[in-house]
Amino acid sequence: MLVRMTVRRERPAKKPYENFTQASHLLRMISGMDVISRLLVAVDGSTPSDAAVGVALRLGVLTPRPAIRFLSVFDRTILDDDVCRRALDAALSCARNAGVTVTAVMRTGAPGDEITAEADAWNATCIVTGTHGRTGLSRITFGSISEGVLERNVRPLLAVHAGPQPAALLGRLMCAFDGSAAARRAFEAAARLAANRGAELHLLSVVQLDDLYASGYERDGFDPDGSIGRLYDDAKRELKALAAAKAASGLRVALHVAGGADVAGVIAGCATQFGCDLIVMGTHGRRGLSRALLGSTAEGVIHDAGVPVLVMHRRSPVAAGPVPLRASSVAC
Repeated sequence: MLVRMTVRRERPAKKPYENFTQASHLLRMISGMDVISRLLVAVDGSTPSDAAVGVALRLGVLTPRPAIRFLSVFDRTILDDDVCRRALDAALSCARNAGVTVTAVMRTGAPGDEITAEADAWNATCIVTGTHGRTGLSRITFGSISEGVLERNVRPLLAVHAGPQPAALLGRLMCAFDGSAAARRAFEAAARLAANRGAELHLLSVVQLDDLYASGYERDGFDPDGSIGRLYDDAKRELKALAAAKAASGLRVALHVAGGADVAGVIAGCATQFGCDLIVMGTHGRRGLSRALLGSTAEGVIHDAGVPVLVMHRRSPVAAGPVPLRASSVAC
């Protein structure tokens, strides 16, 4: 097993490169490649960062020809040089134990700038970070968000909670869908992940209404004027239309409509109820995952969910070529 580590004190002179978001690059991507094919993992030695490293390596084991890069940024206002080195050494040790080939880079500068530059130069398909739950993202990447690392690009973000991780990954996925462009990108990414790995996809639409009405309708059918039922029926029709083509190609898709006032809580709760090990959802912000945006549903799900959350921007590339399966079923 090969483990390569590169330590860079200064950012190299900028060279022309082709960003993976360009159509010309996408057309050359390997058939079957998906959003987790090239993972850039932000490493800072914190417990959430360690969890992110662990999940990235587990995904690497499940991915044909995986590419994983660990990045630690030396910023005197956040970390010191020794912390960065120790964090990378620990991550590399985990990779050796997992039998996964990785590369590692240490940079000096503002975390947001360095993470963005590395993601661009390396053509990462996804940025992986740990989250402290309700206290925000881990040290290095909290700074990167406030400085705009994801405001300036549209790469997906995989947020990993510091707590216990699912026993299995990519066996049962949940995609939260609200009809937006970002949610459609999330659905395409989730469908590709599920198809490439023979996983089951749970597609969820949340009807936002008072908890009392939602529970009354779902438990007892309480719907005096029929308006609640119409909302649920409209949501179910939209999910069926969305899933039809994927199911026809062999993807196993289960459709769910649930109601409640706290949309994030409903999504996280449904993921637990159906035993999903990854949540995929969209973000509506035009600037990517800005701090302001993460005050919305996406942040709530990242905070509340007990499983990793993959967040897609409305312009996030999905990559190319799912592997078709034979069986076909849509469960309602």
